[in-house]
Amino acid sequence: MLSWLLCGTRAVAITVLVGVWSITCAWATDGGIVLAPHRAVYDMTLAKARGGASIVAVVGRMVYELTGSVCEGYTENMRFVTQMTSQSGDDMVADQRASTWEDGDAKRFRFSSSEFRDGKSTEDTAGDAARLNASDQVKVELSKPGTKNLSLSAGIYFPTQHTIAILTAAKEGKKSFHADVYDGSEKGEKDLQHGVHHRRTGAAGCKPEN
Repeated sequence: MLSWLLCGTRAVAITVLVGVWSITCAWATDGGIVLAPHRAVYDMTLAKARGGASIVAVVGRMVYELTGSVCEGYTENMRFVTQMTSQSGDDMVADQRASTWEDGDAKRFRFSSSEFRDGKSTEDTAGDAARLNASDQVKVELSKPGTKNLSLSAGIYFPTQHTIAILTAAKEGKKSFHADVYDGSEKGEKDLQHGVHHRRTGAAGCKPEN
């Protein structure tokens, strides 16, 4: 069994109460890693609020779904809704929605996302990223929030490509994996640095492998 620690760009103090509905989400074959369509639901609460914090309570739910295959491409849908309560007792509801499609060869990536606060739209992002080969420079065409063209350096990973690369690194026994990832976040204008470290754990009562 592989236990992963994801080191991303953001951290939130939450407790996961309800985990993944579908456990078998990927498997290894002689040809490489195959991702299985699956759906996961997480209920979250604020674990602890520091003294003097402006937010004293948070509850939320995130739903993630992956469909598709190498042949037809992968579609990811995510919705994350949170309700935050301030010291004065006022509630604010944040609603984040994202949908992406990625070519099985990681040559094209379409994305759209929206954010709402108390039912009012605060941000919309949409665009299309493409390259001739998975290792080529990426050309991005943004359509929301405004029309804009971007160029990203060669070697950028798209999200599903990145997931497969992480699992491949684990299969090969690598202890860490670092990559620049483009997922259309930050209004579609930035690529993000991600680092992943993992450790192997044995069955109950067994010592972890070195």
